[in-house]
Amino acid sequence: IRSLHGRQQLLFVNTLGLESKQFRNRLGGITKFLDDGGIVVVQEPEFRTVEPKEVSISEKLSVKIERRADVDKGGYDSYVFPEDPAHSLWHNLRPEHFRWFNGAPGGEIVSEYVLTPSLPAVTLASCGLGLRIPAVMEIQHEKGKVVISRIQIRGRLNAERRSLDRYARRYDPVAAQYLINMISM
Repeated sequence: IRSLHGRQQLLFVNTLGLESKQFRNRLGGITKFLDDGGIVVVQEPEFRTVEPKEVSISEKLSVKIERRADVDKGGYDSYVFPEDPAHSLWHNLRPEHFRWFNGAPGGEIVSEYVLTPSLPAVTLASCGLGLRIPAVMEIQHEKGKVVISRIQIRGRLNAERRSLDRYARRYDPVAAQYLINMISM
């Protein structure tokens, strides 16, 4: 949670946080926080999802999560295309930075799921053949907003992480800058 002058402005949560009892017990407060202009950033809500499910982000917003069959197998979940490179989320980053994290061909950036929010969403970045899969979405919530990021930064933030495996997750400065941008919104 980021705060300014004692007032919380940003709540950052991952999938495990969304499913926690603490988060669920605070949905009323989170709804008010958003209605009053707060920002909630949800990072990779589909992580560890096996069966289709629906998770609540507020009392007014939920997201359905279900696995999708990647019939295309075209590798475009390894590429993410920002819709508006001038958006603050892409500060100090270029569109080509979102192709093959760690420079590993075939290194998936967005998992094979479909996320369907219960409120209208604006796509900030797309992936998949035909760019039909939202990789990052922004949802207006009264005066506030919810940003759902599916870009996999997990395992790419620790500068000490080293591996000789070509496809291993290891430190990636793009993932680190992207995280900084998310929490600076």
